[in-house]
Amino acid sequence: MKKNRISVLVLSVAFAATLALVIVGAAGVVGAMNEQQLQQLEDAQ
Repeated sequence: MKKNRISVLVLSVAFAATLALVIVGAAGVVGAMNEQQLQQLEDAQ
């Protein structure tokens, strides 16, 4: 029983870490896209 609980804990930690990486990656992509758009707006003016 105890061994099972430890594996669940490890799985949830791994899942949380993966989720955090996905969120950080998505935020980085969105930030880069916004910077490009701002650059294009500045160039247009």
